[in-house]
Amino acid sequence: MINRSARFFLVACALASGALLPTVAYADLKVAVVDARRAILETAEGKNVLKRLDTKQKPEIERLKALQAEIKGLQDRLSKDKDVLSDGEKDKIAAEGEVKSREFGRHQQALQEIQGQASQELGEKFQARLVAALRAIGESEKYDLILDSGSAPYASPSRDITKRVTEMLDRPAK
Repeated sequence: MINRSARFFLVACALASGALLPTVAYADLKVAVVDARRAILETAEGKNVLKRLDTKQKPEIERLKALQAEIKGLQDRLSKDKDVLSDGEKDKIAAEGEVKSREFGRHQQALQEIQGQASQELGEKFQARLVAALRAIGESEKYDLILDSGSAPYASPSRDITKRVTEMLDRPAK
């Protein structure tokens, strides 16, 4: 008889390749799905990180909205007044639009950096605990395979273990 880890490896290879799907004995395969991102974000600590992220990125978002409105205003003015504006005025408005567009890009990049830092912070805090929680649930419930919900086009809600993973992540570390 094939031991549990060997069977897991064979099933994972078969599912990944798709080539052996007809030969897998589905009745023997116990699969669960987890939305790891949601599990982390729904923890108390994840919610705190999201609150800090919202606070930190709010000024950038507000500036992006303002710049977007200014750029649109300049574009509207150019198109509306194109017949009455001199070439110099058109060039000046176009140059101002380019400056605003570059500034928009810088603020957008700053916003992405803020979001990346928050994502990295969550990853560092939760990666080992997430793997431990998945292993614990997998072993206690005798799952052969736990897939991230993003890699499963469909999964029955009865197979979703996200809430249990969140509960485990919320427990104090031992």
